[in-house]
Amino acid sequence: MSFSFNFDVGGDVVVKNSDEVNGSEIIDNKSDKTGDGGKEKQDIEWLCAKEQVLQDFHLEKISCMLSIEHYDMGSFSLNFVNSESVSKDLESRDYSGDLTPALSSSTDLVSGVYEGGLKIWECSEDLVHFLHDTKGEQLAGMKVLELGCGAALPGVYCFKEGSSVWFSDYNEDVINEVTIP
Repeated sequence: MSFSFNFDVGGDVVVKNSDEVNGSEIIDNKSDKTGDGGKEKQDIEWLCAKEQVLQDFHLEKISCMLSIEHYDMGSFSLNFVNSESVSKDLESRDYSGDLTPALSSSTDLVSGVYEGGLKIWECSEDLVHFLHDTKGEQLAGMKVLELGCGAALPGVYCFKEGSSVWFSDYNEDVINEVTIP
């Protein structure tokens, strides 16, 4: 059995309407809504990419973070924000946005809506160890794109080793609340 993210993007992709979410145009998949067994398929909202750059409010967030975690690599550590602190901070601000499903349920995945970001997945720690053990000295000057970065441990490690890194995540708020701080 092959791995799949379970996204059905068959058919033509068209602009369904000109509504905007977080300044990004919503593009919807207008495909046949019936699939195998007559089950109704869910439309996927395609959001145009939006670049986030380090701004003053990010620096202010860093200075007042309740808890910074340290991922120990022996001779050094990588710092990242504690996801529970982020969750409590968002709840105290009566936050409503991309991360709301993670705050109101016990899951870190809501297909097509929220695809994780508040938890550090074990595979990202494994990738940091692999890079450190096999590629550490070769990363200087490399260009790295981390997809679905969340807390971005692999990307932060590559940056520390001298790579130019672009961080990407499905949810804009993950970048602003978790990755950048």
